[in-house]
Amino acid sequence: MTLTKQDIKEIGESILMDRIESLKNEARHCIYLNEETKEMMAPFSALLYCFSTIDLLGSLYTGKFNEREDTKNVKLYMKEMMSYSDLQITLLQNIFRHKLVHSAEPKWLHKNNDEIYTWSCYRDNRKKHLECIELDKEAHANNFSISIWSFVEDIVDSVNKDDGYLNKLLKDKIFFENFKKALDGIMDEN
Repeated sequence: MTLTKQDIKEIGESILMDRIESLKNEARHCIYLNEETKEMMAPFSALLYCFSTIDLLGSLYTGKFNEREDTKNVKLYMKEMMSYSDLQITLLQNIFRHKLVHSAEPKWLHKNNDEIYTWSCYRDNRKKHLECIELDKEAHANNFSISIWSFVEDIVDSVNKDDGYLNKLLKDKIFFENFKKALDGIMDEN
């Protein structure tokens, strides 16, 4: 099936806007506090949906849709579209993404070179989002924090901001071609 530029534009806007709205909706349900325990209802589910959304966006962004490229696609998208640092990306992928996908819970301790990282998770705390604090200088122990709602906002902003993915898709031939290639891969898989 041959898609026109207008078809891709409409499909792209639909896919991106539907996914962003779905992400916000699902994350709200997952991080809403349980009235009895005052804890988040399903924080790991919210994080999984965040990472699956970034997987999709990374594939569309790079034009590569296959499981062998997912980690690279995610890293590139988070670096270029979300402006995350290499350390933040490494910690997000190794503490949260890989372990949530394969083991259903984050890695409680992660070693990166000589550094050791534990983690904290917040429902909605922008100041703590992606914060890395030193716990023990001698032991090279650190704590890496994530704020789920801030993570959702960063993903939404990466699509919607003026220089975000949607505007790049609509204006730039390379982004258009990559989107089309990834969309062909997605459609072939079904």
